[in-house]
Amino acid sequence: MADPAAREPVHIAAPALIGFIAAAYRAVGIPPADAAKAAELMAAFFGEVTAFDSGLLSLNLFYLAWIVLIPFSSRLNGHG
Repeated sequence: MADPAAREPVHIAAPALIGFIAAAYRAVGIPPADAAKAAELMAAFFGEVTAFDSGLLSLNLFYLAWIVLIPFSSRLNGHG
């Protein structure tokens, strides 16, 4: 009997990942040629990753958001 708490990993196709990374780089003003090269390098680097746990990814993004928000909110309150 399968564990009901177990989650099925989410799989992302490499071309979709490369397109997403390149679009993110272009969104912050990096030239398209550099964005495409960076996306290809990142896809090659992370090519061995075939799946990820969405719960762990959500927890990691929450943690990173706090790293960003704590200095920002401290600055707004005049403590930085």
